[in-house]
Amino acid sequence: MARPHALPETARVTDTPPDPSRIPALFEAGQVDRLRQAVQALTPGAGHSQLFPYLLAAGALGALPRPLLDSWLEVIPEDLRPDLRYRALIGCGCWTRAATLRHHPARSGNDAFQSACRMSASLALLAAGKPRMGMRFYHYRMAAGSGYLRHVTRVYSYRPAWQTQAGTIFLDQGVGDRFLHLAHIRAHHPPHPLTFAVVPRWQPVIAWLFPEDRVIDMPTAPGKPVTEANASGDYLALAMFKTGRFAPAARLGPPVRRGPPRFGLVWRGGSHQNQTEERQMFLRTLLDLLPDGTGLVALQPSLTEEERGVLRAMPGMHLPAFDVTADLKSYARLVSGLAGVIGVDNSAVHVAGVFGVPSYTFMNRAAHWYWGPGKTTDALYPEGRTGSIDAPDRADLHRWMDECRSRYAARSPA
Repeated sequence: MARPHALPETARVTDTPPDPSRIPALFEAGQVDRLRQAVQALTPGAGHSQLFPYLLAAGALGALPRPLLDSWLEVIPEDLRPDLRYRALIGCGCWTRAATLRHHPARSGNDAFQSACRMSASLALLAAGKPRMGMRFYHYRMAAGSGYLRHVTRVYSYRPAWQTQAGTIFLDQGVGDRFLHLAHIRAHHPPHPLTFAVVPRWQPVIAWLFPEDRVIDMPTAPGKPVTEANASGDYLALAMFKTGRFAPAARLGPPVRRGPPRFGLVWRGGSHQNQTEERQMFLRTLLDLLPDGTGLVALQPSLTEEERGVLRAMPGMHLPAFDVTADLKSYARLVSGLAGVIGVDNSAVHVAGVFGVPSYTFMNRAAHWYWGPGKTTDALYPEGRTGSIDAPDRADLHRWMDECRSRYAARSPA
């Protein structure tokens, strides 16, 4: 089931504890806190077999304490979604039991399952603050990833960049991730020109940022995978192995000054399986934090009609005259000319960071491993400041905005 683009005001309910029958709906809506309450209120038993996949997924999300997870694993058949069972076990620190599950004779020869397990282990280690260990398995995302990645590995002979720096690179992961990857590629560019194989919306971005390199269409028909290629995400691992850090050592361009200072706004982060309630703010909540008279630009993609109505009624609010999900070059140029970006963990934070634009991010509790053990944006971008999404500090935000205006005035004009 597809997740909603936005949670309306009525989506957050207050009944405690929630009805366990709502577990599938809570999971699909990304309401992690409510899901945690619902699954912990449920007594383990075979009578809940229709919920078994959701309970394993809840365990993989860390929504089940270890004793309760153990009780459920005694009831849930071991051959039901063993990939989720593995993720739930390592999420609770049961690495030995997870290894026993992975090496069971019935699954030891299943390459797809083994890759999924290694990728899950990679993410768990990264989230636990063990980046070098986590990066050892990071390349398994190619086999455990989306249909796009499976297509790419049928077209190209994939090689991790920290083992072999190939002449061809394809992009992987989300929009924000890819801008971060490109900053790392800029920093660790091999001495020879590269060929970027990309889908159409990324071609103007690559031609703009890497004019000395070649840009080609991503092949649409699987061919014989002869040409060696790296993935853009490999350069995260390459940076970690070379420098011990995920922070990019180069920018994609300088921040510039375009007219009066304006601040970009984003209030929903993530997409598809990453779009959870805890990565969202209500638009009105975010607007209420801002001082009157602020020049603003709405960077949020997939606006609802309700949101459009609120934004159009605001003085000083600007809506881009292009689709920020399609025209990525215009999106990046727009962000590079803002005084700052304000909101939640969203691709705009990465785009701001790789162009040296300050950001103020209201971080959710289950932050991405990119942001380090402290869950702060300055782990990657020195211009980033982090606040709590649960307890926004209006005074601190206003001080930061004043600092941004002073720094903006000192920039070179576009």
